[in-house]
Amino acid sequence: MVRNGPRGSRLTAGPTGRPGDLQQFEEELGAADLDNLTAVRRITQHYRHRVLLRLDPVGSAAVGRSPEDVMAELRSKLADGPAR
Repeated sequence: MVRNGPRGSRLTAGPTGRPGDLQQFEEELGAADLDNLTAVRRITQHYRHRVLLRLDPVGSAAVGRSPEDVMAELRSKLADGPAR
């Protein structure tokens, strides 16, 4: 379970995030005006979504695909024409 808020993001960004996520999260949060809840929410949601993608096998696989693989799939779909 991914908790909401800076504390929850901090707890999950380290062990489940990408290398450097926790440090970058701490730097962004440290530079933010903590009285500006919109800014804090934006930072927290950004890292929360990254963690959720990492924990979701389908999301993680999609993020890990190479640009060439994605382009090949798009070319194939375009060559097949519109879905009916």
